[in-house]
Amino acid sequence: MTEEDTDSLSDDSEAVFSVLGDETRLRILLELAERSQPDASAEPYAFSELRRAVSVDDAGRFNYHLDKLQDTFVKKTEDGYRPTFAGLNVASSIHAGRFGSSADVEPTETEYECPVCEDPLYARYEDESVRIECDDEHTWFAYPVPAGAATDRSMDELLDVTVRRTGANVELARNGLCHRCWGTIDARVVDPDGTFEELGTDWPRVDVECERCWLAYTVPLPIFVAQSPPVVAFYHEHGLGPEDAMLSERNALEDATAELEGSSSDLFEVTIELAADHLTIVVDREGQIQAFERTRGDSTT
Repeated sequence: MTEEDTDSLSDDSEAVFSVLGDETRLRILLELAERSQPDASAEPYAFSELRRAVSVDDAGRFNYHLDKLQDTFVKKTEDGYRPTFAGLNVASSIHAGRFGSSADVEPTETEYECPVCEDPLYARYEDESVRIECDDEHTWFAYPVPAGAATDRSMDELLDVTVRRTGANVELARNGLCHRCWGTIDARVVDPDGTFEELGTDWPRVDVECERCWLAYTVPLPIFVAQSPPVVAFYHEHGLGPEDAMLSERNALEDATAELEGSSSDLFEVTIELAADHLTIVVDREGQIQAFERTRGDSTT
C-alpha cells in the first residue's frame, strides 16, 4: 500500500469512526443487528418502533443520530431501517469484546510438556491472547483472541475454540485470503533458519503477510498445511479430527518431518506419520500443495 493510499484510507476511516462515537448510535446498531438474526423478525424496523427499542424519548434527537448512521452503517428502505454489512461488522466487534473489554480466565495445566525444558505447559489467557507456555515462558502456541470469546467459557473450552479458529484462519491464508480484511495473502516458505529452535526443532517457516492490512505472522510449515484436504482426510482415516492436527498428542509438529525435496531449492516435502501410515505432501515456495502421496504398509495411493 502506498503512502497516498494510506493517507486516503486514514482520512476516510477517521470520518467513518467519528460517527460511532456516541452511545445512542451504538445501541441503534446493536438493536438493528439483533433484528437481522434468523430467529427474529425479518421485517425492517419502523422509525417509531426502533426509537422505542433503543429507549430514546426525543424523536428529533433520535432522528439526528439515525441520520448520521445512514448509508455507511444503516440502510433506509420503504419499509424501515436495516443494518448494512458494515453495521453488522461493528455489532459483531462489540459482541466479540474487541473494544475495551477484558476477561479473566483461570489458567489450566495441559497434558503436554515443554519441548525445551520438559516442564508442564499451561494454557493462559492474558493480554488479549491465548498462550500455551511453561513457567519459564517457553511459548509453544499464541494467538490473539478478543475478550468476548472468553465469555462463559472455561480455559479448556477457550483453548479448543482458539485452536479451531487458528486452523481455519491458517487454511484461509494458504488459499490466499486474509481473514481480517478479505485482502490477498502472500505466503513464502523459507529454509530453516533457527526460528523455531526454542520448540526443539528447526522447521522451514512460512511467512504470511496481507497485501492490504496489518496481518503478518510466521508459522511452521507442517502447521501451515495441517488443515489442507489431504491432511484432514489422513487424520480422519485414523479416527482423528481436524483440530488434532493442530493441537493433540498426534499434532502435525510432533508427527511430521519437513525438508527440501531432493536437490530442488523450490519444493519441500512434509511427511506426517500416523500409526504405520505416512502422508507425504510436496509444497512449493508459495505454500501451495503440488502433490501428495499416502502410504499404507506396502500399498501406496
